[in-house]
Amino acid sequence: MATESPLIHDGGQNTLSTANDARRSSITGTTLSGPNGSGQFYWVTLSTSVNRTAAFASTAPGTTPWYPYGVLQNTPQPGGAVDVGIFGITKLIAGTTTILAGTQISPSSTVSGLTSPWAANQIYLRCGIALEAPTTVGQVFTALIYGPQGGSS
Repeated sequence: MATESPLIHDGGQNTLSTANDARRSSITGTTLSGPNGSGQFYWVTLSTSVNRTAAFASTAPGTTPWYPYGVLQNTPQPGGAVDVGIFGITKLIAGTTTILAGTQISPSSTVSGLTSPWAANQIYLRCGIALEAPTTVGQVFTALIYGPQGGSS
């Protein structure tokens, strides 16, 4: 059972990239892996070209290592205000069934916004520890996240 508490939110007054839509599928017609087909609990990164803009963590973000910003807690429309959890216990979406409880995690390098086990020499730095082992792809599970650049040491 996924739980969430305590979690520090960024309060950064950021917006979602106009290239992303985190609303549920009954509004957008597009189904994402989060609850109700939304982008809720997706990893996000901050734009390097547009100030205060978050986007779903990409499978090809650029120069490695790349730093995830946090986990989207709401379901905004493109350009809408984002609520990002940056440190603490949060829910995430499994991108694979190979995540084991107690292991390091990071954004997936194969499915945008989802979570995978961390491995050395991948595009994202480690950024949390799984508290549960998801049994299906797309399952909501609980993890501790370190905060921006928290796993870089």
